[in-house]
Amino acid sequence: MNTELNCLAGASFPLKKGIENVMNFTECLLSDAVKMTSENASKIYRLNDRGNLDRGKRADIILFDLTGNKLKIEKTFLKGKLVFQA
Repeated sequence: MNTELNCLAGASFPLKKGIENVMNFTECLLSDAVKMTSENASKIYRLNDRGNLDRGKRADIILFDLTGNKLKIEKTFLKGKLVFQA
């Protein structure tokens, strides 16, 4: 029996917590953590309409404040439309 699971460690956590964790455990830069959760993930799942901010893409954007390694989400846009504001 194959016991390998096809999921990220801690994938049940909100994405915000995952970014905080990877920065804390690996001491990687914020830019690297964001790339892991956006561009790299979209490539893995072949979601060609998202993952970065290029013309013609969905424009899913999260604006946040970073204090230490803690993120506070300020605004969220889906397909360029504001859907959340703190």
